[in-house]
Amino acid sequence: EKEKIARHRGTIETDEFSYEGDIQNGEMSGEGTLKFADGSQIKGHFDQGELHGKGVYYCDDGRRIIGTYNRGCLEGKVKEITAAGDRVIFEGEYADNMRHGKGVLTTECGEVYQGMWKEGEFHGENNVYHYPKVPGIPGNKSTPPLFYSLRGKWAGGKMIKAAIFLGESEVEDEKGHPTYIGEDISTETCISSNLKLCDPFE
Repeated sequence: EKEKIARHRGTIETDEFSYEGDIQNGEMSGEGTLKFADGSQIKGHFDQGELHGKGVYYCDDGRRIIGTYNRGCLEGKVKEITAAGDRVIFEGEYADNMRHGKGVLTTECGEVYQGMWKEGEFHGENNVYHYPKVPGIPGNKSTPPLFYSLRGKWAGGKMIKAAIFLGESEVEDEKGHPTYIGEDISTETCISSNLKLCDPFE
């Protein structure tokens, strides 16, 4: 049996990364920082050469991903924060270093994706997309602000079918039926053909 060497502070250099922190038996073991060539780094707890325990991943653009690692994989409850620390980008569950499970994503322009995620993609039967603060009744200051949302099925990050809601009320057509739309949401370069949907890009 290999004799254990006392834990000490030191560095490890490879072609893929550099490590500075606690070392034992030549392996990362304890608290330390792992730095990569692209400028990203991870500060956290290591065990037998692997990330294992609480850690913070600093992306190359400054974003922070805070969570718990299990043998090198980010799993469980995670929070993604902007570089400035002024906004939570994503809060929810991870598996195998990807968004997976329940979570809420808020974009820079105020869109909110709420529901289930699968292997990094918005994916679920009862997911909700909230449009960014588009007044449901423009100009009527006496009415509390109502905002549009889409509620329905997403697969692989794409909307399959969703009902339009204004606040908590489902938007109906001229016959009193719920209004459903498919994969036809406006983007910065393409306007939706659905005229019933109040749209921030129009």
